[in-house]
Amino acid sequence: MAQLKAELKRAALSSLYRQAQKTSTALADALANFQDANWQQLKRGKLVIASTGAGDSVTYSIPQVWQSFTQDEFLCLTQELIEVYSSALVTLSAQGNSSPSDDDIFATMLADDRLQSVTSLYHDHSLGRWPGRM
Repeated sequence: MAQLKAELKRAALSSLYRQAQKTSTALADALANFQDANWQQLKRGKLVIASTGAGDSVTYSIPQVWQSFTQDEFLCLTQELIEVYSSALVTLSAQGNSSPSDDDIFATMLADDRLQSVTSLYHDHSLGRWPGRM
């Protein structure tokens, strides 16, 4: 799972959904194109920040620790969105919707646990006292 804020994941998905609607592209195709574009950036291992027209000089940037997320985290986001898409298809099919619209898929994806801020709850036992050994 991409270690990004759930709000960022939902925002990326919402933006992709709107772009897909504007261009009459299927949501699955928009997600695949999103991943392919990010893979093109990541496979080089460096961010190109400037180059001359003839390619004589190229300036690279390595992501800094203080940046909000790295290229590999963003690529992980693309994979997670594709997995959530697949899960949404399974969920909708189990509910009897064998040919869902992109609207149905999008709504199901937004409701997925992986795109929520809190996905699990743990009990806090940090102040518990355990008998020591003698």
